[in-house]
Amino acid sequence: MSDPTSPTPDRPEQPPTPPAIKPIELPKPDGFGDINQQAAVNREKAKAEKRKRKSKDRRHPTDGYEPLQNRKGCGCGGCLVVILLLVLAPLVGGGLWFNHVKTDLTTGQGFAWEMLSGKNVTTAPAAKTAYFGSTVLYEPKETTTEIAFVGGQWWIGGVFNEKVTFRGGILTIEPGTRFLKGLDAEALILDTGGAEIGGELTGKVMQQR
Repeated sequence: MSDPTSPTPDRPEQPPTPPAIKPIELPKPDGFGDINQQAAVNREKAKAEKRKRKSKDRRHPTDGYEPLQNRKGCGCGGCLVVILLLVLAPLVGGGLWFNHVKTDLTTGQGFAWEMLSGKNVTTAPAAKTAYFGSTVLYEPKETTTEIAFVGGQWWIGGVFNEKVTFRGGILTIEPGTRFLKGLDAEALILDTGGAEIGGELTGKVMQQR
């Protein structure tokens, strides 16, 4: 009996069946062929761009201030001008106030002007005098002429036979002091100390004790 697989003149030899070829899975581009995946990718890209822009344009109280080298249109010259104005404004104001008081007392009221370098005045003036000092104790027992005190802080005592004028910060009057012709005070703080003021108490006082 003949072999059915053996070639015969009427049936040529058949080649063997090749094995099945597995499909090659290529990586898909982002979102290619997938609508949902592509939308998610687009959202992530948009968020990344937004965060990047915010990091460049961020303005937050915790940032403090921009580094000077990153500022535009603001140089050190402008900053120095502002600082100088803040420092000089009180000085200029104080200078104008002092010139006003000095002009009023010397030219307007006829006081002789004396700048004090020490912190104590023990002798009363013989003529109408305006004293200027920062922190001074005036301690003569009796003053027979008009007198003015100008400056930061003064302690005065004794008997004043003529009018007394004060222009400054703080005036403290020692107990037992007598003003026979009145007191004109322009001060931030006035402590009368129970003094006897025979004439008028005039002027402007921010706080009186």
